Amino acid sequence: MKQGTRSRLALGMLLALGFVGLMTWRLSAESQDDNRPRGRPLTERRLADFLDGLGYEPKESEADNGAIICKIKLQMDTWTFAPTVELSPDKSICWVVVGLQRLPNPDRAPRDVLIRLLQENDAGLRFFSMDKKNYLIKVNLPMPNYEISPTSFRQQIDFMIAMIRRTENLWNPKKWDKDEGLSDRP
Repeated sequence: MKQGTRSRLALGMLLALGFVGLMTWRLSAESQDDNRPRGRPLTERRLADFLDGLGYEPKESEADNGAIICKIKLQMDTWTFAPTVELSPDKSICWVVVGLQRLPNPDRAPRDVLIRLLQENDAGLRFFSMDKKNYLIKVNLPMPNYEISPTSFRQQIDFMIAMIRRTENLWNPKKWDKDEGLSDRP
């Protein structure tokens, strides 16, 4: 099998496993919903105020579907992230999404790297995906939209950033040549 075919297959697996992880998480969350305490869910109107109260200074914009998206800025040491925060159309999930790096040529991405990236997906709680239009690798954090407290929000953000930092050699193509353990290089 040629390198380009293997890379396309691995990219397809990345997209499919991310989707399967999300669906598995959604189904398990739905089955437990009746037993979980219900808090005051975030609304699009309250989302920016919630983020502002955490010191994130959100910038609001409107998506193509009319939904409100808040962009925030996170700084940790020398790292700066600009995630978007938005509610799902049915308002049951608060999504935090961070765009990490565009793949210059997805067909030449090392298969080993993409497989290891998929293995880092955290059972649908925090998972990697790729935008197939612009080949942007993203990390996605879906949080059930009930009882999102400032403490739980910050904790999930911290976990997500730790995952991003720990896996940089997998999502950042500039690091691929420096990882001597990779085979199947472009």
